[in-house]
Amino acid sequence: MTRILQLCAIFLCSLAFLEMISASSFAAGNVGSAAANKVGIQVFEGKIAPSQLIAYQLTGLKKGDKLKAHLHSTSGNLDPIVALLDIPFNYQKFKRALREQTEKNVAAGQDPRDTLTTLAKGLFLAWNADPSSSYDADFETVAPHDGSFLILVAGALVLTNSGTNTEATFGDFRLVLGLNTPMALNQDTPASGGVFAMVDPDVGTTESRVQYLSGELNATRPQAAFVLNTIEAGSTLTVLIEGDAGKAPPDVQLLDFGKRTLRRATVSGQGMVLSYTFAQSAQEHRLRLTANPDSYGSYKVTLGIDAPDILTGKPTERGGPVARPPIPVTVSFKLDQIFNIVQKEEKFSVAATLRLQWQDSGYAFSPASCNCNFKTFNEADFRHFVDERHLRWPEFIIYNIQGSRSSQRSTVSIESDGTAYYMERFSADLQAPAMNFRQFPFDTQDFYIHIDSIFPSERYRFSVNQQKTGIGNQVGAEEWKVLGYDTPVTLTSDLRSRFTFHVAMKREIIYYLFKIFLPLIIIMIVSWMTFLLDDYNKRADITGGHLLLFIAFSFTLSNDLPRLGYLTFIDVILANAFLVGGLVVALNLWMKKMESSGHLKHHVLIDRLMLILYPVAYFVPWLVALLAYQVI
Repeated sequence: MTRILQLCAIFLCSLAFLEMISASSFAAGNVGSAAANKVGIQVFEGKIAPSQLIAYQLTGLKKGDKLKAHLHSTSGNLDPIVALLDIPFNYQKFKRALREQTEKNVAAGQDPRDTLTTLAKGLFLAWNADPSSSYDADFETVAPHDGSFLILVAGALVLTNSGTNTEATFGDFRLVLGLNTPMALNQDTPASGGVFAMVDPDVGTTESRVQYLSGELNATRPQAAFVLNTIEAGSTLTVLIEGDAGKAPPDVQLLDFGKRTLRRATVSGQGMVLSYTFAQSAQEHRLRLTANPDSYGSYKVTLGIDAPDILTGKPTERGGPVARPPIPVTVSFKLDQIFNIVQKEEKFSVAATLRLQWQDSGYAFSPASCNCNFKTFNEADFRHFVDERHLRWPEFIIYNIQGSRSSQRSTVSIESDGTAYYMERFSADLQAPAMNFRQFPFDTQDFYIHIDSIFPSERYRFSVNQQKTGIGNQVGAEEWKVLGYDTPVTLTSDLRSRFTFHVAMKREIIYYLFKIFLPLIIIMIVSWMTFLLDDYNKRADITGGHLLLFIAFSFTLSNDLPRLGYLTFIDVILANAFLVGGLVVALNLWMKKMESSGHLKHHVLIDRLMLILYPVAYFVPWLVALLAYQVI
């Protein structure tokens, strides 16, 4: 019995000892795990500009730590890239290598989008640009060693519309980073746990920027303006303006968004210099250049952000543009018909199709947001779209329109990169104050359609797509024949871009030959033949009746034309007909009177002379008029 009790005691002691060892081992294991496996989820939001890189530094990682990243686009057309790199990372060297490798790929006929894949093989520890299921970017990897790492965020390259070049996608993003967390990450995952990542201030910071601009100011255009891109608080804008050789440079002012003057340039040995440090982030600021007769001519402007070297040398352009260039708007205009030409009111009607094409980064969207590459709006919905985003579009007016235009349909299509296409089919009544009737009815008339930008030319500048611009096969009315057209783009007196569609049309003369000139010639021939009659009463009656016909012709033609302050070619012809016809009537009445009184002499000689002089009295003035009015 005693032996059994001893064995039980030994057994119980052994169990207690094993339990104590197990507990100690478990505690030690927990301590080691806590030291090696830091847990947390962090969320970062930001904005990627074209060709920009943003980095986040991960500190205190241990070998074997599990790292997850999920990058989601929230605006723009951003197709995001996320990558894990070792520290140190040479930001400038990477951008240079990216540019050089892209140029090599293009020269070799390869897809320039493969550049990043080529560089990633020897640089990135892990990366992902495009999961098969979405446009988001994510990866999951393990830290290869103790220390610090970088998470790099960028926009993927995409082919442009031409298919020959590339451009970087851009927009807002939401980055979710997870360390040693078992849960899957997505764009809605909230932050939790400890801090293990922070923005790296040495990557993606604002670079020093230099930009060169040039132009010409004259009496027609004495002012120019440049809208500045967003300038961060604390940045210094430096501007150097140089005038034409031997001339003073134009005056320069820095204006805020409300056109209040913040700073005015001062004279220096190099030209005009302006320097201003922004206490707050600046948007929609602009530089205004004003010239006078002493400073008319060409000019050159050097703009710099945190670039004082522009005053001491001639640095090459670098960084992003300081001033926002005008958005080019390509105009296509198809004139389908000109009808209802009302000469008396100097107006005409057209049916036409207008197309505008431009690109605005504010319109950009991610194809993943709608599983589409373009969106289509009617004009009302598009106006709501741009108002909602606080954006603009190249609104226009038809300068010489009478009343309102009748729009059959207008649509706007937007591609994911922000390229917009506006199309409108419309009809309208237009003024034609340039009509000149001096050569009527042998005249050529110019018809203009002026399309003016509502916004100044520093925001939108028109150009012409000649391939999609033209006229229909039956543009002219029956009375007119189209000679040709041209499409100049100019500036209005208030410096707004103007597209003009000019059509030159010549009047078809067949109608007037058979309705006016042929009857007129027949009447003259009949009047001429009266000199073969001996009855002077009949002569006077016939030529008097013809005079009334000339008056009828005059009234008929005057109903087609406005009340002009000058004589037309047909006015001279009819005036000549009135004068000669009146003289012939007077001559016949005088000869009748002489015959009745018995004093008529040499009547045979007079009639023979009139048979010669009568046609000369018509056709010599006609020939002079044809030459004077440059009809021939």
